[in-house]
Amino acid sequence: MKNLNKYSYIIYFLIPILIIIIPLLSGKYIFAFDSIPKIHFDSFYGEIVPVYGGTLFFDFVYSRIMNFQKIMIFLILFLSGYSISHLFQKISSSKASQLYASTLYIFNPYVYIRLVSGHWPMLFSYAVLPFLLKTFMDLLEKKKKKEMIKFVFILSIIAFNIHILIISFIIIGIIFLSWYNKNRDIRIFQIIISSLILFILLNSYWILPVLTAQNTQIENIGEKDYEAFAPKGGLVDIASMYGFWNEGYLSPKDFLPGWQILYLVILALAIIGFISYSKDQEIGIYVKAFAVIGILGFILASGVNGPFGDIVRWLFDNTLLKGFRDSHKFVAMMVLAYAVLGGLGIKKIKSEVLDE
Repeated sequence: MKNLNKYSYIIYFLIPILIIIIPLLSGKYIFAFDSIPKIHFDSFYGEIVPVYGGTLFFDFVYSRIMNFQKIMIFLILFLSGYSISHLFQKISSSKASQLYASTLYIFNPYVYIRLVSGHWPMLFSYAVLPFLLKTFMDLLEKKKKKEMIKFVFILSIIAFNIHILIISFIIIGIIFLSWYNKNRDIRIFQIIISSLILFILLNSYWILPVLTAQNTQIENIGEKDYEAFAPKGGLVDIASMYGFWNEGYLSPKDFLPGWQILYLVILALAIIGFISYSKDQEIGIYVKAFAVIGILGFILASGVNGPFGDIVRWLFDNTLLKGFRDSHKFVAMMVLAYAVLGGLGIKKIKSEVLDE
């Protein structure tokens, strides 16, 4: 009974997931874009360079499992909820907070639009991302080989999608700087360097072709791509986790009256969580890190035409971010921040109510 209560939050987000999945068992549904994988075995060490990271392995499995679409949708939604609750346990044991974080990380405009667009390798990496962050925090604190191996293994799974992999590096970098600013323990550099070497060796099957390629799609990305894939809508839309470049889909706000109010509640909870716990001796460094993650995600997601356009354009032209012609992908950072900080906001409100 104790263990059942411990994992009761899983049941709460598992029920709506099944409500979504069960109607799909009829098979009468259509997904667009990348929902049907295109397998090119010559992309392994041939003329077509696997610029999307380790997606070759993902597509290979995808093409050989019957009904994989239904399995994949379930895994994306379930792992999103379970992984963010797993991460949140590092910050708080509040079940109400875990439930809020899980619900928001699963059911949000970002996941919805990417799901119907068929961007499933990206969403799979998005779903696993909180596991990676929890393991990285454990690695920073424990500095043991067990955590290092777990971290490299999960990072290699994240590498199934190069975009979320790069976003992961950004998030990890922010968490590391926040942690190091407080702890100043130089021993961690040896662990991180060892982790990177192990990661490169384990992922050499796609890293080597990319590094040795004479020409890739990324090098051909230019101004027309930035314009075509620019986020749609204003800054409020982007902050609200909308703004996908292709407007050919119905979005939650199209059939959800008062969606602006719902967003203000989400934003308010995140602000409450930050204000309440940013100076906490135990978790303050992580609270500040997730606030920076959310703000940076908003800046990058606004794209080259936004108020931070000059900065974003320079990053897209001169760094690894050049492959992000679709800047809306950075909304993933905002969703993560909203979920974690908002969960802390729920914890604060709950504690205030109980105290009264």
